[in-house]
Amino acid sequence: MLAGTVLRIDPATGRGVPENPLYAGDGSGNASRVLALGLRNPFRFGVHGDLLVIGDVGEGSVEEIDVLDLSAPAAAPANFGWPCREGDDDTALGDVTDPASPWHACAAVRVDGGARAPSHAYPHATGGGSITAGTVLADASYPDGWRGRYVFGDYAQNRIWAADISAEGELTAVEVLADATAAEGPVKFLTGPDGLVWTLSIHTGSLRRIRHTGAVAADQCPVGTFRRTFHDLDGPDSVFDRDLSEIDPYWRWLFPYTEARLPAEPMAAATCETAIALDTDGSPWATPDAPDDRAHPGDRFGTAWRGRLDLAAGTYRFAVRSSEWVRLWVDDEVVHDFYANGIFDSVRDHDVALAPGTHTVRAELVHGDQDTATAEITWARTGGPPEVALTAPANGYVAATGEVPFAIAVGDPDGDDEATLAAHTELAVDFLHYSGGTYHAHPVQRLSGSLVGVVHVDDVHAPGAGVVRLRASVTDSSGARTTSAPVYVCFPGGAVGPCAGRAG
Repeated sequence: MLAGTVLRIDPATGRGVPENPLYAGDGSGNASRVLALGLRNPFRFGVHGDLLVIGDVGEGSVEEIDVLDLSAPAAAPANFGWPCREGDDDTALGDVTDPASPWHACAAVRVDGGARAPSHAYPHATGGGSITAGTVLADASYPDGWRGRYVFGDYAQNRIWAADISAEGELTAVEVLADATAAEGPVKFLTGPDGLVWTLSIHTGSLRRIRHTGAVAADQCPVGTFRRTFHDLDGPDSVFDRDLSEIDPYWRWLFPYTEARLPAEPMAAATCETAIALDTDGSPWATPDAPDDRAHPGDRFGTAWRGRLDLAAGTYRFAVRSSEWVRLWVDDEVVHDFYANGIFDSVRDHDVALAPGTHTVRAELVHGDQDTATAEITWARTGGPPEVALTAPANGYVAATGEVPFAIAVGDPDGDDEATLAAHTELAVDFLHYSGGTYHAHPVQRLSGSLVGVVHVDDVHAPGAGVVRLRASVTDSSGARTTSAPVYVCFPGGAVGPCAGRAG
């Protein structure tokens, strides 16, 4: 039988290859093709060097990664234990030592050496589990601490992990690379044409990649503070000394500010500040030992701020107040690049929609020949997350036709109208397969842009052992996302999970 096996074949003929443990004759027999057995559902596997790394989806309680060294000669196919074992434990098959047991063959599998232990195993969480084997972060663009690590995921638990993998196939130092806010239900990992690791989402249907966005700067300040530096805008080539006679006198005074660019070299060591603010009529970087001895002391300098903020999702109003020209970037997008004193009141407040997480904020003040240099940039959340509520059949059962009607109500305290919210609404329909007191989730459908409708479901996969779960989510224009409480719908005759004890 070929159920629960991994085969190694000649791609041209489909026959087994001489390196296989049970190869015989011309390789046309099933046994000649088998490389490994005792697997329940080897969902994704790959060859990494001399290692075959398999993600085996469990049934009742455990997900596992099994590894086989292809360079080691073997007299028999590697046996990873299913259905006699799951993870490191025996399965509930009764007394397999009884010769009359239909599972008597498991007695030999369960003795020492009868089955290989997994290289890594983890238990089902509340949402069950469905492991997706992955690949290695091999590209040179990944930092030293991550390059060579093995990446795998679980779409039911909505996680991506990274682990060290030894030459012998042992997985250690397993840690979360992406949690439920970013993993997006991975069901495939591959090395893309750019050398980076790509992953496919079963939740959104999107193809995504894992990339390193750059080394953390050695002089970076803690989150919530800003690295501040001062830069020289004086000297023989100062933009403030250029001949501007050909420019309209009405706008001539603004021209140096539009052209000024802060040089990379600061005039003093950087400091970490708690705010983007400055108020001075001198040279704040100068000291008695290092005075400001430029041609225009206290004038013609630039100030730069760079920092990171941890923010909840929402719309944020960035207020820019200054005596002169200010540039502001949020996540490298220009928010303000203009004069910022009271003459220009209408352009000094900017609303920016931000998703939850860490955001980069940078700012620059260009100070010319004014008496003082002042600047202050503040931000405040002006909008909250949207609201969503889901209703399904009043009797809580799937109709005989397999139909499940639903209705979604949405609202937004920031003022997004229903049509805008509806366009960014998603209904997630999952089949919860119960086994051994726990369940794992199978995505059935993802329906976008509909507030009212009907979905079709069935329990062909596991008759009498499943429940339908519906959840609605909505994202507003600020990027804030809200997910409804789950609604469970039962199959007639099914009495598992939330449907246990119901009459139907």
